[in-house]
Amino acid sequence: MIFWSLFVSILLPSAPLPPSGHILKGDLRVYASPAVVRDEAGKIRGDGRYAILAKGERCREGFWWKIAPGYWLCSGWFVPGNDAPGRLENWAARNPVSGWVRGTGTHSYVAATMARALGGSHRRMRMLRGFLPVDQVLVAGRPMHRLYESGYIATQSVEPFPASRLTSVAVTAADLPLGFVIARDASTWRRVGGKWEKKDAVERYTVRPLAAAEDGHVWVKKDGVALREADLRVAVAPPPPPSEVKGADEPWVDVDLKNQILFALRGKAVVRVFLIAAAAETPTGVHRVYWKLVNQTFDRQRDRNAYYLEAVPYVIYFKDAYALHGAYWHDAFGTTETHGCVNLTPADARWLFDFLGPALPDGYISIRPAGGANGGVIRLRR
Repeated sequence: MIFWSLFVSILLPSAPLPPSGHILKGDLRVYASPAVVRDEAGKIRGDGRYAILAKGERCREGFWWKIAPGYWLCSGWFVPGNDAPGRLENWAARNPVSGWVRGTGTHSYVAATMARALGGSHRRMRMLRGFLPVDQVLVAGRPMHRLYESGYIATQSVEPFPASRLTSVAVTAADLPLGFVIARDASTWRRVGGKWEKKDAVERYTVRPLAAAEDGHVWVKKDGVALREADLRVAVAPPPPPSEVKGADEPWVDVDLKNQILFALRGKAVVRVFLIAAAAETPTGVHRVYWKLVNQTFDRQRDRNAYYLEAVPYVIYFKDAYALHGAYWHDAFGTTETHGCVNLTPADARWLFDFLGPALPDGYISIRPAGGANGGVIRLRR
């Protein structure tokens, strides 16, 4: 079965092109051309059938196959066949936006396999640790989580990360400016006899349309009350699109690092506003998406400020190691809480992942722009 593609190509050279192929085992790398290079063009996963577009030359594991929408792969674990293409997973939609747990105590102990868990052989992790359980099992009578990356950790050694109540908002230009309340003890205020008087408490991450500012406060439209500027991150209309945005309806992103606000736009029109977390190290300028992954594990256990964050959701790289991505391990949006990446809630990151090109085809878990296509534009400014 593994070398069916080689069998078809050598013993049956006149056989018609198989209409599809499927993965027999694991995740498979695909490339922009029929050549193995360090940076693959993407990865595929799942039980569906991929449309075969062409057969290439020989490769180490048989022959190159070109699959939809236009990538090449060479793997003995890819099996051509006569079934119709289809039944491919939409991995972006299937990826979770909740369910992560954090390690408690000073260290976490993760066994790479069931055998190592039974034998007491573990990897010790320190400082910030985030894990994504996919199942619960008994190992020698001890409850353990089976993790997304196939490891095992004691159930009693972890606890859920608190979920954020933050959510982005759909807007038009008429809705701006908007204020996101970031203070935990925010209140509304009224001007009485020339002095400000505190009124009602306002829940964190509340969003309000704003009017004019006055004496350290900003009036809320139509409500006759104000909020303190220090309690807010304000979204004001972004500048015109950069020259890289060509189409009147082209989806792109503008990031206001000073105010910790991200705008999703189509051409000149703002369609959605997000509260984010970024940092002084976050680069500015106009960039394009060069790599998108449904999730990625960040393992920096050897660093001085160590962390291990499993299955970070919806990673969108735009420059070197800088990316937009979901962050499940903190709820400090509106502040500088990152190592330089732009953090969103997992649910907001999913929306943005679908919005910004390149589109992720069904059956793929990662992709780079190929065939002359460009990734979505991301402008970052202070």
